[in-house]
Amino acid sequence: LGGDLGRALFHIDQALALAPENASFLNNRATVLAGLGEPVLAIAEAAHAVELQPEVPLYRYQLGRLHLSLGELSIAQALFEQALFLRPRYGLARRDLGWTQLLLKDTERAIQTLKRALSDDVTTPQARLYLGLVYLFRGDVALTEKTVAEGLRMQPSDPYLLALEKLAQRQADPKDPNIAHLQRILRNIEEVRTSGTTVLPD
Repeated sequence: LGGDLGRALFHIDQALALAPENASFLNNRATVLAGLGEPVLAIAEAAHAVELQPEVPLYRYQLGRLHLSLGELSIAQALFEQALFLRPRYGLARRDLGWTQLLLKDTERAIQTLKRALSDDVTTPQARLYLGLVYLFRGDVALTEKTVAEGLRMQPSDPYLLALEKLAQRQADPKDPNIAHLQRILRNIEEVRTSGTTVLPD
C-alpha cells in the first residue's frame, strides 16, 4: 500500500481497533479499499456497514456503487432503489440508478430517472454528463448538445462536458484524454455484460 490511501487505511484500521462495529469507519474503509483496487474486500466492508445501520441510505448507495463497478447491475439497481426509499431526494443514488438502467438496456427509463435526479437536485454532480451520454448513445445529437449547453451554463469549464460537446459535434481529438475516457464509457455500455466491469463517467 502506498501514498495517501495507504495512510488513510492505516488510520481507519486504528479507529476500528477501538470501535470494530462502527458503521461509518467500515464505510470509509470500503471507500479506501476500492481506491486501492480491492473491490471485493470493499464490498465486504460496505455490506457490514449496511448490516450494522440499515437505515442509513449512504451505506446502501456506497454498496450499490461498488457492485456497479463490478458490473453486478441487478444488485446495484436494488441497492440504489433501497437508498432512494430511505431518502427519496438522493441525487447521487438516482443518478447512478439511471446509469444502471441504461446498462440494463432500459434507455427510456434511464432518461426519466436522470431527469428526475436533476429535478430533485439541480446540483447533482455530473448528472447532466450522464444524461448527455445517454442521449448520445441513443443517437440524439440535438438533445445531447442541449443537455451539454445547460450544464456548461452552470460549469463553463467542466472538462467532460466540453469533451462531450466535441464528441456530439464530431470534432473529437482522439489524443484528448477526456474524450478518450468518454469513448471508453460509450463502448462499455455495450460491453458491460461480458466485461464484468463498469466504466463510470465520474
